Amino acid sequence: MLTFIVFSIAILGLSKHQVKDITIGQLYVQQCDVVNAKGDQDFNVYLPVNLRVSELAKQLCEDTLKGSIYSRVSISWQPRESLTSDLIISQQFNLMMHRAHAITGLLPNWKDFYLQSISLPSYETFWFSHNKNISVTPDYFTNKRIGLLADKKSASGYLMPMSQITQAGVTLTKEQLHLYPNREVLIDDFLREKIDLMPSTMHIQQLMEWPVEKRLLITEPNAQLSWFISNNTPQNLSTALTVAVKEYQTKLFSGLPRTTYAKPKVTTL
Repeated sequence: MLTFIVFSIAILGLSKHQVKDITIGQLYVQQCDVVNAKGDQDFNVYLPVNLRVSELAKQLCEDTLKGSIYSRVSISWQPRESLTSDLIISQQFNLMMHRAHAITGLLPNWKDFYLQSISLPSYETFWFSHNKNISVTPDYFTNKRIGLLADKKSASGYLMPMSQITQAGVTLTKEQLHLYPNREVLIDDFLREKIDLMPSTMHIQQLMEWPVEKRLLITEPNAQLSWFISNNTPQNLSTALTVAVKEYQTKLFSGLPRTTYAKPKVTTL
C-alpha cells in the first residue's frame, strides 16, 4: 500500500511534458506526458537496462506519439527476471527491448501477442579498470574488487564476464564479488573507485572516452537484442515506432568508438 501511495504522489508531481525519474525499490520508471494527446491510454515500454531513456521518452512524447490515443509514456527498466509470461500475454508493454530466445523461453507462442521489429546493432562488452594492462588471469584478479549486475540473465553485466573469468581459472571470493541491482549504481561505485573492475558496453556516457589501455574486450560484437511491438498497438503507430526506435538506437550507437581488437586470449589452467 505504501508503494502505491509513493508512486501516486510521484505521478501527481509531474508537470506537463516534463520527464522525471521515479524510483521505487528496484523498480525504475521514467514518465512523460504526450503532446496534444487525443486519448487517455498509457503507453508502456520495457527495457532491461537504462540506455539513455530520457532521450527515448522525449522522442515518444514529443514526436512519435504526438496527437495519438496515448496520453502518457512510462519507460521502465528492470531485471530480466521481472518479465514474465503473464506480462507478455496481457501485453502489459506496448514496446519492449529483449532477446527473442529469452521471450520464446517464457512463452513459445509470443508471436500471437508481439511483432518483432528491428534488432540493435552489434556491440562489444569490455572490462573497465582504473589501472592499465588488464589480464584475465588468477594472479591479476587476486584481491581485486569486481562489480557485476545481480541480474544473472544479463549477458554483458553477468554472463559474459563470469564465463570468461571462470574459463580462465579465476575464482572470486565473497569479499571480492559485488553484485548490483542496476547498472547506474554499479557505474557510480566504479567511478568512485569503490570497485576495481566492472564489465560494460561503451554506450554509457561516462565510459565512451575511457582510456583504451584501461579496458579489455570480453566478447566479439554481439547483436541479440531486438524491439518488440504489441499487436494491440494501432498499425499506423507500429510503423512510426519502428522508425522511432531506429532513430533512437542510431543516436545511441553513433558516438561509440570503433575498435579493431582481436578477442583477447585468456590463460587457462
